[in-house]
Amino acid sequence: MNNLSQEIVDSIALFLPGGSSAEWSVQVKNHTVSPYAVISNKFRVAIERGTFKRLRVNNEELEAFVQVLTPSRRGFLRFLSYIIVLPPVDAALSQRYEGPTETEAVSKVFSLYMRNFFDMLN
Repeated sequence: MNNLSQEIVDSIALFLPGGSSAEWSVQVKNHTVSPYAVISNKFRVAIERGTFKRLRVNNEELEAFVQVLTPSRRGFLRFLSYIIVLPPVDAALSQRYEGPTETEAVSKVFSLYMRNFFDMLN
């Protein structure tokens, strides 16, 4: 395996179960292609390149995301979707329009999550 070029190993990795459609998520514990990363260093690079190309993460998964996205893996990242999950709204409040105080509270929570996101990436 070590004699093959990285491009050939990358092509082989595309034919593995999950291949180029593999996507990392905190919620998925058993990633379909991750066992192949231990075959060789070139396979690890090929698997990580495909796995970390497109990422979806929400604010509740941010700490695990930062631990997994090491500096060497950041170079593989091409698309990042960050989803902010706001706290649930009280049922009584959901029956009326949002007032200025609720708007300000939601805005502060949203700003906090965005600041945490950029701080974690830095």
